[in-house]
Amino acid sequence: MHRARHTTADCGSARQLRGAETASRQSRAASLQAPSRTRRASAGPPGPALAGGVLTGGLKGGRDSRSACGAFTLVEIVVVVAVIGLLVALIAVAGTRLANSQKVNTTRNTMRLVHLAIDQFATEDPLRIAYTPQRVGGTGAEPPFGPYPPYQVARRTLNPEYSVAWAVDPNPPVKAWKHTLWDRLWRDLGNFSGAPKNWVYVDDENPRDDIRALYAYLAVYTPGALGQIPDTVKKRLPDCPDPIREPEMVNPTGNGTLPGLPGAIDVLGIYDAWGVPLDYFLYVKLEFKVPPTGGTRTWVVTDRIPVLRSRGISPEEATLEDNAQRSPDPQRWIFSEKFPQPAVEADASGRLQSTSSGWARARAGSGVNEPDIWDNYGFVPAWDQRVVVP
Repeated sequence: MHRARHTTADCGSARQLRGAETASRQSRAASLQAPSRTRRASAGPPGPALAGGVLTGGLKGGRDSRSACGAFTLVEIVVVVAVIGLLVALIAVAGTRLANSQKVNTTRNTMRLVHLAIDQFATEDPLRIAYTPQRVGGTGAEPPFGPYPPYQVARRTLNPEYSVAWAVDPNPPVKAWKHTLWDRLWRDLGNFSGAPKNWVYVDDENPRDDIRALYAYLAVYTPGALGQIPDTVKKRLPDCPDPIREPEMVNPTGNGTLPGLPGAIDVLGIYDAWGVPLDYFLYVKLEFKVPPTGGTRTWVVTDRIPVLRSRGISPEEATLEDNAQRSPDPQRWIFSEKFPQPAVEADASGRLQSTSSGWARARAGSGVNEPDIWDNYGFVPAWDQRVVVP
């Protein structure tokens, strides 16, 4: 009896134990399966299936999705092209400005060296006797050009009374070619003796006679100072009649102006960084007063400043200007010296309009009554912006 009760109790305990173990196993199985379901859920929808080793399903949709994300729209392409064009334009402008700035600096350095040569000429003053007021008809106490190299001053008529030209150079030398650079050099080098070509062979009556004259006088009287100017900026002028057989030359010994003759010296131009000849002239201070030599009141040059000018343009543009096919651009001009103040009152032809003292440019020219071959700047700056060649 007791044995049966024990057996029954033991069976109940065993059933309970087996039930607990089963519940424990089910719980562990559920906990293991939960992460797998979670991973499948986070992986998204199933990808394309493989059929016979070939990927199928979802391919078209995948391509469209990637194309929509990676392609540029037409507006975006236009914007990018516009930005690139703007950058290229900015770089080109900056490069042009840099190149122009370098040319300006190079030109100013050339001007500085030329001024040193002019200063040496002025110190030696080799023409002080040739240009005494008594000889050239001046009214002042010193030569018309002072100690500086002379040149042809633009004049409307031979002796226009009360004009800048008349005050600076009242009696330009004349012999065979009516007051041209050829006459001036022939007189200054040979005192009009012998044949002119024994002393001078230059083209004249053109706007470059000023730099031609400057080079000739520096080459004859201060060759050492002229030698300090780089050879790269000293070249023959485009007006030279025959640069091969008969280049422009002067000979202070009077032995002839053909190449190779003793004493013959080349006459060249001095060029700016654009490849255009520089201009040479004087600023002159004019006063209406009784000259130191006495007499009545008249215009007297009381001070002078040598000046060089670059037009700041290319040779092609310079040719157009010389042929009156292009208007001058004063904004691009480069002067070695600033114009002093005040300016004298003068019209386009250089005729003085009042008796007020002031400064003027002794404008370079060539010949007489030849306004078309005057340099294209005004006698005073006010005329630069207007018609500079009357």
